[in-house]
Amino acid sequence: MRAILAAIVLAVLPGLALAQPAPLYEARAIVTGTDMRQRPEGFARCLLDVLAKLTGNPAVRDDPRAQDVAVQADTLIEDFAYADRMADRPVMDEQGSRDRPYTLTCRFVPSKIDAAMARIGLHPWRGPRPRLLGLVTMTERSGDSYALRA
Repeated sequence: MRAILAAIVLAVLPGLALAQPAPLYEARAIVTGTDMRQRPEGFARCLLDVLAKLTGNPAVRDDPRAQDVAVQADTLIEDFAYADRMADRPVMDEQGSRDRPYTLTCRFVPSKIDAAMARIGLHPWRGPRPRLLGLVTMTERSGDSYALRA
């Protein structure tokens, strides 16, 4: 019984250290404010990130065909939300002249994205995707270093 339990723990532990990827049809962008001044640009950036994830090619962000689709990103969105990046800080005196930064999260309609990709000749990456381990080495001013894991 102990051997079976140990085998299960050893099989599960490596998977816990792996970073969980964001859903393929979801992306985030940092924007200033929550009104219409920044929203179209934020939608477009999110769409370009989704296209890069779906195709497995980050260069698609600079593709003129993808840029044309990004202009119409608002028609491909299922829903979106804002998160105040300074929620833990009080509103400052100058807040009336500057908007706070927000993280805009967009979820796109998969069927609409797939159709838009097909229309411009892009194809999603259908093969197995590699599992990535998020590991960053940090060095403090004292010279000590340590690993951070996503």
